[in-house]
Amino acid sequence: MAGRMPEYGRLSSLVYQLDKPIGTSFGDVELYGDLLAGVTGEILEPAVGTERVLVPLCAAGLRVRGFDTSASMLAVCRDNCAARGLAPVLFEANMMTFDDPGAFEAVIIPAGAFALVTGRDRALRSTGSTS
Repeated sequence: MAGRMPEYGRLSSLVYQLDKPIGTSFGDVELYGDLLAGVTGEILEPAVGTERVLVPLCAAGLRVRGFDTSASMLAVCRDNCAARGLAPVLFEANMMTFDDPGAFEAVIIPAGAFALVTGRDRALRSTGSTS
């Protein structure tokens, strides 16, 4: 697995959903809700997972786009959003290679998602930095 992002298949995604259901907070759901309260532009959430954070933010009226490397995680996320009448833009991408010429008013990476990026060089590539 060295040099690769962890893979989340269907079973892993369902277990993740059970372990970290929508709205479960490590203090971050409230923090992001407060920090983003005045944001009117688009917000990006890489490594969106099954979406414990995106759903509460979208339900609060924020425009959040999310991506993940796992099609299975995104499928669960879409189901969670649809069950609540939400339809955020969700797509498959990798935070180390993601490139969008559009601008986001904010980018959030809740909890330990950035820890999935292993190694200094990969972490720097993920942030667009070269040093």
